[in-house]
Amino acid sequence: MPAKSKAQQRLFQAAEHGATFPMAQKLRQSMTHQQLHDFASGSEKGKPEHVTRQLPPALKQRAQMVKEAHAHLTKAIPNFSKLPATQRMAATQHHVRTRLKHGY
Repeated sequence: MPAKSKAQQRLFQAAEHGATFPMAQKLRQSMTHQQLHDFASGSEKGKPEHVTRQLPPALKQRAQMVKEAHAHLTKAIPNFSKLPATQRMAATQHHVRTRLKHGY
């Protein structure tokens, strides 16, 4: 199974050839040499530099709700952005929980 990105392929190549940084050591401990070789081999041509992980739909929805709650609270509460981070976070979480509870 080839790597999905150039960065991933380079990581597997480094691990295959005995690199000593922690991630390479972890890969060598968890995979056989043949598995490392399978991921490291092949052309980098046409592969993206990095591949981003997709969030599960539930987390995407929650992140969108947090973003909307923060925007709403910024408009609704004077000087909201100047509150300490813990208070802003608590207010945002409360707003999201309220929306989930009432099904907005």
